[in-house]
Amino acid sequence: HRRYFIMLSTVEGNLFPRSCSRAMCPDVLNSVG
Repeated sequence: HRRYFIMLSTVEGNLFPRSCSRAMCPDVLNSVG
């Protein structure tokens, strides 16, 4: 799962972070980072 989230942050890091960073990404980024 970690690789999957990392890919989203890297590949579509321009779309997800903005609309998901405050929705679900925060927990993901904290877990991955």
